Amino acid sequence: MSNERGSVTILIALLAAVILALGLSFNWLVKEHIRSSESLRDKAEAIIKTRSAYDTFIYLMLTGQMTENKILVAQSGITNLKSIPLDGSEVMISGGVFIRVQDSNGRLSLTTQTPDALQRLVSNETDPARAAIFMDSFLDWIDRDDLARVNGAEAPYYRSQGFPYTQRNYDLQYMEELVLLRGVDADLYKRISPFLTIMPNTGFNPNTAGDSVLKATLSIDDSKVEKIKSYVAKKTIKTMPELVALTGKMFYLEKPEGWFTPSSYLDVIVRTGIPRSLCKISTGLTMRSGTFYPYFIHYWQEE
Repeated sequence: MSNERGSVTILIALLAAVILALGLSFNWLVKEHIRSSESLRDKAEAIIKTRSAYDTFIYLMLTGQMTENKILVAQSGITNLKSIPLDGSEVMISGGVFIRVQDSNGRLSLTTQTPDALQRLVSNETDPARAAIFMDSFLDWIDRDDLARVNGAEAPYYRSQGFPYTQRNYDLQYMEELVLLRGVDADLYKRISPFLTIMPNTGFNPNTAGDSVLKATLSIDDSKVEKIKSYVAKKTIKTMPELVALTGKMFYLEKPEGWFTPSSYLDVIVRTGIPRSLCKISTGLTMRSGTFYPYFIHYWQEE
């Protein structure tokens, strides 16, 4: 009888352990399903909010007024914003939804290139030798021939390195293509990409340009950059005499009408989420209307 009682006790203990383990496993499984469902819900809500904010921006852009450094919002009640800056500064368009708008004339364009400014930008961020490799490799990547520049790279170089691609022989379609170039790695791309755009320039706008772009385009030092920033904080630069007074330099302009004003090309980022983005739309727009549309989308990335 004693042995039977002991065996029953052990069986009951084992059965209890199994039931407890199953209960804990089921509880964990339920929690994981709930967590996954909540993440999916949050993602779906973020997508809706982000796309709604993008549509709102389009309406504000088309109905607003563009000045030298911002879009003045004409419609009240849609958002609390009175204006949207064109210098890439992030502003909240609605609860938890943020927008950045950058005028292409405030960046260096990889489509309408200014080689000297591009090379100065990379040189300022790394060193002159690496800047020379970047510039020659970039020009070899987009030109239509197969003749490599001194520091550049054409098809033979990429094949010799075992890469499954060669140069495009056409303009960049996405900014991320830069990491395919000879001499460009993830670190260099991270340093220079915030100051570049694949959208065209129609001139240069110091009112929407960041420090690195001012230094590279105008070939000035940090002290002159600070003078420009202090000036722009109070009023926008509208004429060449103002810029000459701030920099102490004269500039030869092939197309002076494109300076000091924003282009119609904009790099736009709309994101939802604090602090981590749950949804982000990156797009390039032009406000020039066509026969059947009021604006045009040049590129679109959603994540």
